[in-house]
Amino acid sequence: ALAVGTTSEGEYLDIVLEREMDPQILCYRMNEKLPEGIRFLKCVVVDEKAPSLMSLIKRGEYIIKISAPPFEQKDLSSLIKDFLEQREILMVKKTKKGNRQIDIRSMIHNMDLVNQDQDWIIIKAMLSTGSKANLRPDQLAEALLDFAKISYGAELPLEIHRLDLYLFQDGKWVTPVEME
Repeated sequence: ALAVGTTSEGEYLDIVLEREMDPQILCYRMNEKLPEGIRFLKCVVVDEKAPSLMSLIKRGEYIIKISAPPFEQKDLSSLIKDFLEQREILMVKKTKKGNRQIDIRSMIHNMDLVNQDQDWIIIKAMLSTGSKANLRPDQLAEALLDFAKISYGAELPLEIHRLDLYLFQDGKWVTPVEME
C-alpha cells in the first residue's frame, strides 16, 4: 500500500468473483461505481492457481519531488552520481521490533535527476518493491539528503507519484499489463 498523499497511475489488484464474468463487462460495471478520476483500464482473467499479482511484483518506478535548498544542476547531478557510486548506503529502518540498520544500495536500480527549480528537486527512481526487498521513495529521499548533509527537520516535504509496478518475466522487466 502507498503512503497517504501518494499519487499513482500504476495500480493493480487481484479479485476473486463468485461466478464467471466477461472481463470487459466487469471493467465497465466497476467503472460505473468509481469516483471521477479513478478508472479500471483493463481486466483480465487469470488462472486461479496462478500466484497473486502482488507476490510477483519486484520493482516500482516513482517520481519524487523533494522540497530542498537550491543546488546548481551540475552539483546535483554529481551528487546523485556520487550517491549511487557508494558500495553501500546504510540507513536506520524502524520496525515493530525496534530499529535496525539496513543497506539500501541494492534496492536502488535506477535514479535520475529529471528537473529542478528554485523550490523542488525532481527525481525519477526505480526501486525494489515487494515482500523480500522494499525501499520506499521517502526513505530514498531521506538517504540522499543525509548523504548531501542537508537537514530537513522532523518531516521531509515531499510529493511522491508512482508511475508503475514491474515484475521480471522472460528475461525482462514488464508491467502487469504487459504480462503474458
